[in-house]
Amino acid sequence: MSGRLLNRRRRLVLTSVMLAMLLSWATAASAAPGWTVVPTVDPSATENVLNAVAVRGASDAWAVGHFTAPDQDDDGLNMLTERWNGSTWTQVGAPAVLHRDESLLAVGASSASDAWAVGFTKTVGAAGRNPLAVHWNGSTWAIVPTPTLTGGAKSTLNGVAALSPTNAWAVGKGRNGAALAEHWNGTAWSVVPVPTPAGAASSQLSGISALSPSNLWAGGSVTTVVGTTVQARTLIEHWNGTTWSVVASPNVGANDNLLNGVSATTGDVWAVGSSDVFAHTLALRETG
Repeated sequence: MSGRLLNRRRRLVLTSVMLAMLLSWATAASAAPGWTVVPTVDPSATENVLNAVAVRGASDAWAVGHFTAPDQDDDGLNMLTERWNGSTWTQVGAPAVLHRDESLLAVGASSASDAWAVGFTKTVGAAGRNPLAVHWNGSTWAIVPTPTLTGGAKSTLNGVAALSPTNAWAVGKGRNGAALAEHWNGTAWSVVPVPTPAGAASSQLSGISALSPSNLWAGGSVTTVVGTTVQARTLIEHWNGTTWSVVASPNVGANDNLLNGVSATTGDVWAVGSSDVFAHTLALRETG
């Protein structure tokens, strides 16, 4: 057999093998489960944002965020809450504060008739922010007052965990520039002290996860100044049923390490964020 004919046959065999592999990959990809886009509600023609989601089951979930106000009397951001019933997302009306921006950053639910969403409110066009908490009682959302805070920093509630109608936690940043934790006892929200690492210029908690009333985890960041360099370090705190305490956590970035979310199951806690000015993703795990 000539060399030319042998090479042609080899090319045909290789081509057949490659086609078979491509067909098998395509078949596997088409049969594999994947993500699909599920239509949501856009009440505004200009801006609609969902920041967080909480799932209780296949037919019960909440998503929250904000949308631009539809009229001239309230020309800022309004709270956006949407609910999943197992087949569709529908917008659920939430209160709006006249001439103020409101945005929801986190949501948690303990039952179909008990859910909390938290975020911030501020004067339209202004920089200052104040914590915002709204409660779902099974039929309506209502703004629930949070403790008055003092200081000049922007203050928000970034995370929430709802354990029962008489037990919920929210975390964020206080007007004093320090990490903030608040507890709901069924009647009112109150500030619960959280420690700040020594030398911190500022700190905040960005996410919270509850395993039980005596086992909660929260994550965020703490900022320090070393010489002329501002450094952000990971911050993880744990609630043991009595007090919050700082739990040592690693850092991989030279100057910037931020934790944005926390999720805990029995014996396994994850915290995620970024490092080196968002150049890298960051994931921490605690298995103790």
